[in-house]
Amino acid sequence: MAMKHLMNLPNLFKIMLNQLLDQGEKLKRYLKREYESHLTVNSDGTTAHNQCINHCLLFAFGTCNKQHTHICSDCDALFQFFIDIEKNAPNNIHEKIYELRD
Repeated sequence: MAMKHLMNLPNLFKIMLNQLLDQGEKLKRYLKREYESHLTVNSDGTTAHNQCINHCLLFAFGTCNKQHTHICSDCDALFQFFIDIEKNAPNNIHEKIYELRD
């Protein structure tokens, strides 16, 4: 019975890889097409507070002192993507993952 499970491992890895690639493509589309629409830049070029820390340009520039109470599911998916890759990647590429994540 154990041999049967071992024989299925290549298929499981292939399925997992395909899922990660699909998720990566969706996140890439989000970052290219939708993310910018979540950022607030006023007509005079100033920025405004956003309750989602990932969309708050004031926070990104270190000038926001307000609460960030909203969590964006798309941004969360991006962070989860890197966690999933790290969990399933060999240890020798973890440093590269940290660089890409930051």
